[in-house]
Amino acid sequence: MKTKYILLFILAITFVSCGEDRRKEYAPRINANKWIVEVMRDNYYWHEDIPEDNKLNFYSVPSIFFPTLLSSKDGKSGSRYSTMEDLSEVETTTTRSTEEVTYGMELSFITDKNKTKTYLARVLYVLEDSPAKEAGLKRGDWIFSVDGAAINANNTKKLITGSNITVEVGTIDEEMLPVTKEPVEIPAARSMLNNPVFYHNTYQRGSKKIGYLVYNSFVSGEDNDTRYLEELSNISNEFKTENVTEVVLDLRYNLGGELNRPVPLLCSMFAPEAVMGSLMGTVKYNEFNQDKNWTLSFLEEHLNGGSNLNLSNIYILTGSYTASASEAVINFLNPYMKVTLIGAKTVGKNVGSQEFTNTEEFPQIILQPIVCQIFNSEEKSDYASGFTPEYLIDESKQDMKELGDPEELLLATALSIIDGTYTESETPETRSAFDTYRSTLERKSQTLKVEN
Repeated sequence: MKTKYILLFILAITFVSCGEDRRKEYAPRINANKWIVEVMRDNYYWHEDIPEDNKLNFYSVPSIFFPTLLSSKDGKSGSRYSTMEDLSEVETTTTRSTEEVTYGMELSFITDKNKTKTYLARVLYVLEDSPAKEAGLKRGDWIFSVDGAAINANNTKKLITGSNITVEVGTIDEEMLPVTKEPVEIPAARSMLNNPVFYHNTYQRGSKKIGYLVYNSFVSGEDNDTRYLEELSNISNEFKTENVTEVVLDLRYNLGGELNRPVPLLCSMFAPEAVMGSLMGTVKYNEFNQDKNWTLSFLEEHLNGGSNLNLSNIYILTGSYTASASEAVINFLNPYMKVTLIGAKTVGKNVGSQEFTNTEEFPQIILQPIVCQIFNSEEKSDYASGFTPEYLIDESKQDMKELGDPEELLLATALSIIDGTYTESETPETRSAFDTYRSTLERKSQTLKVEN
C-alpha cells in the first residue's frame, strides 16, 4: 500500500508545481495522440497489434508515441514501414517531390561489418547538369573524405546538400585501400529535378532489338501534372517504332512510390497483348475497410497514348534497394510472362501506405501508416522476404560502368542472356571485412503509396 501512495505522490508532483496544475500544458499533446490512435485503430493494417489505451503513454510527444503503436510485422531490420512526421520538431526528411536542393549524386556508404565507422562512399549515379556532374564525378567513383575529414556517421549529410565542398576522389585496390586520390571541389547544392526516367536506349543483338529503361521512382509528375507518365508513354512508342522485342527494365535503385498510375502504365506497356483487359492485382485493406478494396487491370487507358509492346519475356535488374512498387510490378507480371530477375535480392515490401492529416487541429502531423497488402491475379503476395534473382550478382564487388553502357555488369548480363552468349563466371571475391550498409537513397520514401 505504501508503494501506491508514493506513486500517486510522484504523479501529483509531475502535473502540479508550486500549486499550479500543469496538466493543461499537456492537452495539445494528448489530443494529438488521441487522434493518432483513432486513425491507426481504424486504418492500420495490423490494428489488432496496437496496445490497449491503458497501456499507452498519451503524455509522450507524438514522435515518440507513434512508434509504440506499431506491429512487429511492420518493417524489418529495425526500420518501420509506417512513418509519422512532426513538422514542428524536425525538418521533414521524406521526399515528397522529385525536386530537392542537392549535389545531384546518389551514394552508398561502405563500413566494417560491425558498422562502427563509415570508411568510404561510392557514387551510384550522377544527375545531368548537377553540381556533382560539373565537378567531374561519375558512377563508380570512391569518395574518401569531405572537407578534409574522413567520412563518418556524422558527416554523411554533407555529401547530400549544402555549400560547396571539397572531397577526395579516387580508386581502390582489392583490399579497399586507396590507389589514387585527388581533391575535387563540388559547387554548392542547388535545386535539382530528379527525373525518375533516368535513362533509356535500344541495343541490337543479332536479330533482336532490345529496349533498356532505367526507372528510379514511381512518380507521376510535379505539381499535380503527369509529365513522367507521359515520358513513359513516349518511350513505349519509341520502343514500338523501333520494333523492340525484348526489354531490360532497371529497377535496382527504385525504392517505390505511387501504385495507382505508374505501376499500371508500366505493366500495361510490357505485358502480352492477350492479357490486356485482364486482372493485374488486388489491394486489400483491414476488416474495417473492406469497402476500400480495389483492383488493378491491364488496360489500354493506362497507356495514356502509349503502346503495348506485347512481350513474352522481361528482364528486370534488381538490387538491395528495389522495393514496394518495384516489387509490385514483378508480382503483377509473374502470372502472365517470364520474368527474369538479375542482380541482388529485393527488399520484400508487399504492403502499401496512405497519408492522413488533420490540417485544422494538428497541421504539423503527417501520418503514413501501412493500410493494405498487395496481391497479384493469383492471390499471391508471398514476397515479404524479397524476390531472389535467378542470376545473383553483387555490383558493389565490381567496377561500375555508367548505366546504359553495354559492358555495365548487370546490363551486360541481361544482354548476353538474351542473345544466348551468357556463361556463368566465377563468383566475385567477397570483401568480407566490409559491408554496404547505408545509401543516400534512404532519404527517399520506400513506401508504396495508394490512393483510391
